[in-house]
Amino acid sequence: NGQIEAAVRQADHILADSAATKLDLIEMLGVPDDKITVHMLGVDARFRPLAPEILAASQRELGLPDNYILFVGTFEPRKNIIGLLQAYQQVIKSLPEAPPLVLVGRRGWLFEETMTQIETLHLESRVIWREDISDEMLPVVYNLATVLVLPSFYEGFGFPALEAMACGTVTIVSNRSSLPEVVGNVGLQIDPDNIDALAVALEQALTDTRWRETMRLTGLEQAKTFTWDKTASIVASVYETLCKS
Repeated sequence: NGQIEAAVRQADHILADSAATKLDLIEMLGVPDDKITVHMLGVDARFRPLAPEILAASQRELGLPDNYILFVGTFEPRKNIIGLLQAYQQVIKSLPEAPPLVLVGRRGWLFEETMTQIETLHLESRVIWREDISDEMLPVVYNLATVLVLPSFYEGFGFPALEAMACGTVTIVSNRSSLPEVVGNVGLQIDPDNIDALAVALEQALTDTRWRETMRLTGLEQAKTFTWDKTASIVASVYETLCKS
């Protein structure tokens, strides 16, 4: 993109929200290493474990099932929803009583291909599309989920993984771009091209309750390290350095 290249050349300094994004700028646009500062983003305090009575009332209001696998994001190819659907079909064969897959977000590029895949895999009765979930209700949706799955081919940061951890929900993410930075040692990381590996990861998350509880606690601690105060401090330091130069 010419506009991005021009902006990168003209910028005095560049702030990147992950080391993966910084590496992309270096390798794809030839930006010098010392011209980029990484400032990981923060998570809002409303993303936290919620009381059972709040969850019960909100679950009824939203019409969500008791247990479910959750995806949050735009419905577009880079999110690898089709790969998730294929892995989910494998899970159903091994675990017929597996909970439904709830997809929360907005329709994006090539949405029709995803709908066709659902029909091809005969998953119409097992997949729940929710485009009507408000941002205010997202903490509830994360809290109620058994596991969040984000098998993206690319993420600039990956807010759903961070928000899910802050709510005490286990994550399965792809091992690409910024996602390993966000989740650290929490949950499971898979190759997004490996449908079998994603299916195995889903089965573990659904059946191993002891592991899930351990990851829940680890995820809560991991999420605490992402604060907007820390982000702001790094940004302020960059501005101060530029003003003095």
